[in-house]
Amino acid sequence: MAIVDQSMTQIPAYMEDYIKDMFANIYNVQKDADGKPMLDADGNPIVTGLASKSPLEGTPIFETDAEGNEVLDAEGNPIPVYELDEEGNQILDQYGQPVQKFEGGVPKADIIRFTDPQIKALEMFAGKYDDQGNYIEGTGGIGAYQDYYDKATKYLEQAAGALDPTAMTAMYDEQGNPIYETDKQGNPIVGADGKPVQKMQSYMEKYRDPYLEDVVDTTLAEIQRAGDIEGIGARNMALASGAYGGSRQAVTEQELQRNVSALKASKGAELRSGAFDKAMGYGQKAAQLFGNLATQTAGLGDSSQSALLKDVNSLFNVGSLEQAQLQSEYDVERANALEEAYEPFGRIGFMRDMLSGVPSSQTSYSTQYSPNINPVGNMLTMAQAGGNAAGTGIYSLGAKK
Repeated sequence: MAIVDQSMTQIPAYMEDYIKDMFANIYNVQKDADGKPMLDADGNPIVTGLASKSPLEGTPIFETDAEGNEVLDAEGNPIPVYELDEEGNQILDQYGQPVQKFEGGVPKADIIRFTDPQIKALEMFAGKYDDQGNYIEGTGGIGAYQDYYDKATKYLEQAAGALDPTAMTAMYDEQGNPIYETDKQGNPIVGADGKPVQKMQSYMEKYRDPYLEDVVDTTLAEIQRAGDIEGIGARNMALASGAYGGSRQAVTEQELQRNVSALKASKGAELRSGAFDKAMGYGQKAAQLFGNLATQTAGLGDSSQSALLKDVNSLFNVGSLEQAQLQSEYDVERANALEEAYEPFGRIGFMRDMLSGVPSSQTSYSTQYSPNINPVGNMLTMAQAGGNAAGTGIYSLGAKK
């Protein structure tokens, strides 16, 4: 006969209801009176308890009527309820969207976007763009030095021209307006490109004495006048000596005229050479001045760009401090929401730990059972037993004594 022992550990009766209630608060499928699961409108079992959904998910709040039913819009959708500030205006998130009210839940991890000072700093440096993404000219600080560099380049060109007698430059009037080439009728001469041709002049003309030709003309006239006076004196002497009209007088007048012409040419060349040397001296001084202007102007461009970058960095750093503060506030708020969401699970874990130390009772019971009855086997067993009792067994039948 085989004997089977079975044992079972039982929770104390005073703890059974407590544990059932705890599990029902964790995950519980609602059942009807017949013990069948209750279903929602979508045919899914209705489950309640802490573990029925993620603690990170909140329940969105929608508008309801006096009876507590959700109010629907024209398209049949529930109308969300949004967070409002103290003045009753909708609170917008960092993306400019209204914030819907939720019951419970934990906000998603997010990064605070650029603050207003940071955006302003970026616009100061890189400029603004329209709604189509096109850059708006003149709104950025990149290349703020370019105007200064362009002016410096022009100064350098003037400096180089002041040292080159063959260099040409466009002509302008006192008001800075271009002076154009004209024909005999005074009409502007048009070039191959259809535009008026601007007058050009040597850079040296800027530094040459504008009254040089007057001085030369006056000087040459004085020389000529002196020669004429001397010629009159020579003729008077010829008359007095009776040689007037003779070959000697002609030679004397020719020699006088040659000397006057040579003196005029020499004096004119001297005056013009001296004027050229002065103009070159003025050009060298002008070149030095223009070179200094170019250097200073380029320096102003560098300083302008550096000052802009300092302003951009300062403004961006201020915005970064604000961004870091807002990020910290958001992270702390989210950490608090996480702690609040998981707090019930902490209590459940605490109660589980308490139950793990509660002693349990053990009830043991045994069940005995025999194999199915075999008549032949029983007869043999009985015969064997009887034979053993008489001193003979089934195996001694027919044996000799």
